[in-house]
Amino acid sequence: MVREQRGDEGRGPAATAPLWAAALMSVGMISGCAGGAPTGPPVDTAASDPAPASSTASPAPAAAAPAGSPASGPAQVPVLGATSAGAEGYGTVRPTEINGGGDASGVVEGVRWSSWGGARATGTGTASYAAPDQPLAAGKPAQATLVAFDLGQCAGRTAYRKLVWYFPAHGEKFDPANAQNVCER
Repeated sequence: MVREQRGDEGRGPAATAPLWAAALMSVGMISGCAGGAPTGPPVDTAASDPAPASSTASPAPAAAAPAGSPASGPAQVPVLGATSAGAEGYGTVRPTEINGGGDASGVVEGVRWSSWGGARATGTGTASYAAPDQPLAAGKPAQATLVAFDLGQCAGRTAYRKLVWYFPAHGEKFDPANAQNVCER
């Protein structure tokens, strides 16, 4: 930012003011709006005032869509797969619940995403775990790790097209070969 030099270098930042602030004060005094000369020392308004209209500052980044909401805006935040009748969480940003609409093995609740928007999105939640030798109906709630990946276009939107969840406490590891295609639902 360009600052006007006043010859008061020893008095610190309050001794200088932005040129546009000085110009506004001058215009105010000429038109009679200021009510006279300022009574105190010049104040550095750069920290609290917005940049002038002619500033070359870049605009603030757009806020990310809230959890469970559809993506919108020019810079689309990825969604999880495509929406589907009877399913929850698909086609939304950072869903807090994923429910494929079938049995309990397709449900993850209380999902908290630690990352979203990069090549992979990762999070944790609670899902039903059944040991390999047990029927799905015998499943018990357990902490699951979720990984959404394969970022691309899905139903005309930027989306994670694959999703897998697994149970590290039961010795499971991320295996992309076990992922669901959540784009073609």
